[in-house]
Amino acid sequence: MLRKMTLFMAVAAASLAFAGADASVSTEPETRTPKPMLKVLCMPKSVALNTPFYVNLEYAAPFSRPMAIHVDLLNADTNEWQAGDVVKVTGAAGKVTSRIVVPQDAKTPFKWFAYIAPQDENWPNMLATTTFTADLGAKVMAPCAPLRNTARSPSKPVDFDYVLVKDYPSAFHAGAKTPVEVQYNLMPDQPSMYVSATLLRSSDNTVVVSAQEKAKEGEHDLTMFMDVPADALMSEPVYLMAVLKPAGKAFSERVAEDRVWATSVWQQRRMLRAGAADN
Repeated sequence: MLRKMTLFMAVAAASLAFAGADASVSTEPETRTPKPMLKVLCMPKSVALNTPFYVNLEYAAPFSRPMAIHVDLLNADTNEWQAGDVVKVTGAAGKVTSRIVVPQDAKTPFKWFAYIAPQDENWPNMLATTTFTADLGAKVMAPCAPLRNTARSPSKPVDFDYVLVKDYPSAFHAGAKTPVEVQYNLMPDQPSMYVSATLLRSSDNTVVVSAQEKAKEGEHDLTMFMDVPADALMSEPVYLMAVLKPAGKAFSERVAEDRVWATSVWQQRRMLRAGAADN
């Protein structure tokens, strides 16, 4: 049974440990899909313990999809998560306000950052990120007035190739076929293309199961059935990836991709990745 994306805060805390790396650097080859944008419009000069304050942000994505903007405070020495907020958005672009309270036991030095990701997803699947500075003081200095959250959809038709995982299960069942909904757009006058959905093991990218179909020109919704092997015993997280690429070409020559991490595998009526999926 498919379900729409809902926030998995249990995964969020663990995934924030990756934030110590430089989020602006990507080792993945570029695709043809435009990149989202996220920037801070206003943040206080300093913040105080147990005192609410606001951070205003602006975002833009190439198309509308359920997304969430995360604003997080880490300890700069340990990368331990200390405070944060999540604002859900649905439009392709807009402005939002995040309300933060730094707890009494927060430890300096502070590291602030914000990122945007698909709803349900966290740092490993961030689409865009930015950082800012707000030191600890006796009171909130140069506070920001909250904005009225706004969202808008693109005003022109999509004129680029893309693929996204539109809907997916909270858990794949070993030994059963599970549907996944993929949405894609294929621009005209291109060589033969295929759209695929693949479930992989997170640690080593081993393929658990994959399905593909020939892509058609234009924008389409596609239901693909993932026939998970009965012996697919998983003791670690998995992720789902959708790819649009020319027939017979390597993964590095893909023209679009999308990934989701908020899923898992069930085997023998037992959840093998505890706490990561709905019961």
